[in-house]
Amino acid sequence: MHEPISLATLRVAIDPERLALLGDDLRAAGLRATRPRELLYSILKAIGGHRSVDDLLGLLAQVDETLPRMSAYNVIADLERVGLVRRSGAGGSRAVLYEVKADNHHHFVCRSCQAVFDIPADTPPAIPDEHHLPGLIEESEIIYRGLCRDCVAIETAANDE
Repeated sequence: MHEPISLATLRVAIDPERLALLGDDLRAAGLRATRPRELLYSILKAIGGHRSVDDLLGLLAQVDETLPRMSAYNVIADLERVGLVRRSGAGGSRAVLYEVKADNHHHFVCRSCQAVFDIPADTPPAIPDEHHLPGLIEESEIIYRGLCRDCVAIETAANDE
């Protein structure tokens, strides 16, 4: 689960000066700097983590900003297409998650609470010989699944009773 995001953090994320700066990032990536793009990109950058479109729309609603759901999906698709955000397969049974594209990393997903954690990718994964591949690899993602420390402690305490 995600930590609660303060209203102050959300208000800073949609500050007009911040949005103008992020508009420069959007234009540099080849996109027009529309308000929906600025809002969603800014919120995602400000809060970090792995978020669904519904998470992002809920956070915007807390600061009285609304976007139609389909517009939000279109914006996220545009941001993903130009490499500003990436889709994470770490969601498991949850909705598709997105994060601001940063360093290469793997994910750990807790099977109990569904929390998603970043794991540093110090070395690239072993890649099969190119003759055994059906195509060209552009990126890879390793997802570890198990119990996070908090859920291990809860399970251990429950077993000790």
